[in-house]
Amino acid sequence: MWPFVRDGDIIELGAPEEPLLVGSIVLAELADKQFVLHRIIKCKDARLTICGDNCSKPDDRFFKDNILGVVSSIKRNGKKISLGLGFSGHLIAWLNQQKLLLPVTRSLLFFYHTVKQNIS
Repeated sequence: MWPFVRDGDIIELGAPEEPLLVGSIVLAELADKQFVLHRIIKCKDARLTICGDNCSKPDDRFFKDNILGVVSSIKRNGKKISLGLGFSGHLIAWLNQQKLLLPVTRSLLFFYHTVKQNIS
């Protein structure tokens, strides 16, 4: 889920309540007690397409029964962050559906690091 969820972030989960919304970050169970934290990018009936924010291929093997929890908050360095939740989550899901998320985030990160390096 990087860059919106990073190593060391504390994730709080809530119960998966209906309706599950596009843009929500969910904890889903794969086969054999394997788990992923991905964003819902498409809902159709009981079937969900989910994708990590740093993944190039979405996964549409999921049903609502596979969802164990929905991220209710993210804490980084003791502070709650909202980037990646709410409206921004919907935008991220849309960018992911259009296969634009990775190019956009990589361009923004390149720009950020270039500016940071020139300021230092």
